[in-house]
Order: sequence, then structure tokens, then C-alpha cells
Amino acid sequence: MTTPATALLPVTWDGLAVNPGYDAASGLTIVTEDVTGWLDSPPLDGGDIARVLSDGAAFGPKVLQARVITLQGIVTTGGGPADLPPFRDQLAARAANRQPAQLVIGDRAGRTLSASVRADSESFKYAFVSPSAFRWTVTLTAGDPRLYSTTVQQVTLSNAAGGGGWGYFRTYPRHYASPTLPSTATLANPGNADAPAVALYTGPLASGLRLTDQTDTIFTGALGPSEQLYVQTDRLLAAAPGGASRASYILAGSAPLSVPAGGADWSLIGTGSGTVVIQWQSAWI
Repeated sequence: MTTPATALLPVTWDGLAVNPGYDAASGLTIVTEDVTGWLDSPPLDGGDIARVLSDGAAFGPKVLQARVITLQGIVTTGGGPADLPPFRDQLAARAANRQPAQLVIGDRAGRTLSASVRADSESFKYAFVSPSAFRWTVTLTAGDPRLYSTTVQQVTLSNAAGGGGWGYFRTYPRHYASPTLPSTATLANPGNADAPAVALYTGPLASGLRLTDQTDTIFTGALGPSEQLYVQTDRLLAAAPGGASRASYILAGSAPLSVPAGGADWSLIGTGSGTVVIQWQSAWI
């Protein structure tokens, strides 16, 4: 009985597959031999404070630092040596790119996770092996140390119509209004870390609108018909389409919202016929 070969896990850097095995289109065999730092926890800074009058230290504010990922691979050709330089050029161009790009790696559980990375202080390294092969190494930095699902999830919340309220057969000097029912949706996060979310508000929505997970709440100012507002919920950053700041639309008393590991129910409470569309990706650390 023969044992089937184990398929190579997909590794894609800025759209370039760097672990496909044999690539018929180019005639190259491209293999990523090692990936370090991807599944390790990121570097930690405890911020501990040394205690002068006693042994040890007091716990300080803990910070997760940038994740550092090193890729090492080999490229070989069954054709002529002239087939290798174009692939080397593609790798070097990505290392020199000033803007972050996506590094996407699969795992044996069938998940495909991504991180926004760029080469920083470490440059792309090329090592000659033979006229038909070279090895390469690059060290990438992920400023956000979380690994994200490549699947973007989305829910839409809108203000529900009021209910019937209570009926009273006697007249009292008090008015009992119909209640405003919240619009609630479950935000799933099968990962093990809090996931940030972006909310797109589209008016008309009244001032004091509440987006809440029943513990923390974001209060926003009024939006006119078709007026839009983007809110990065974990950082309380607000912007108009195009990027202009709308910080004043985040009202006093607001607290950041993230989708915790395991997921949570978020509700929209307020008035206005507009909507709030929330997008997020499950996160791992």
C-alpha cells in the first residue's frame, strides 16, 4: 500500500504563490521550505515596574508587539538558467514595496489566514545554489500581530418598528409610548482573539444612536438622508467616504467595540430609517 503525498500548504505573498510546488506555467518548482514566526505568539512587553522596597515587580500594561515572520524557500528549474531571474525579480520587488501587502498561509485544519506585512529593516536575501536553483529568505513585519480569516463577514442592522406598548383603560396624567425595539445580530468569531470591525452608517439616523454589545456602546451624531459615516469600532475612528475625519460624530460616553473570541450579539438602538452595515474578519493570535 502506498501513502499519498501530502499536499503543500498554500503560501501567497502579495498575490505571488511561493509554495505551489511545480508550476507548469513557468516551468519552475517553487517551494517554501520554512516559515517562522507565523504560529508563534507575537513578542510581548509586560510593562512591568520594578518595586524598589520589595522583591519583584508590579504588573504593568501589557502590549503585543509586531509579529515578525521569516520565509525561506528554494526555486529550481528543469529548463535553462534564464528561467530563474524573472521569479527572483518578483520576490525582490515585493520586498522593496513601501506599502503593506497580504501574506496568506493555509493550515492543516483547512483554514486560510492572512496578515498585513511588509519587509522593514531586513532585506530580501538571494543565495546561489546552482545554475538551475537559488534559495531566498525574507523577513516580514506584521504591525498588527493578529492573523485574520480571509472571509469577510457582514451583517446589516436597521431600526425596527415600535411595538404596541401597554393599553390602559383609565386615563392617567402620563403618556406611555410604544417602545423602540433594537435591531440585533450575532457577530461570529471562531478565532481566539478580539476582532476589529468597521461599521458603515447610512442616514437618515437620529443623534444619540447606540451601537452596543450590551456592555460597551458607541454613540453617534445625526446623519441626514444618504449621508454616510465609517467608524472603526475598536479605535473609535470616524471618517466620511474618501477619508475626511468625522471625529465629532463620535459622541461623549462612547467606548470601543470589538468582536470577542466566540462572537457576540450587537444591537442598534435609536430612531431613523437608515442602516448600519458591520464588516469584520475572525481573528487569531
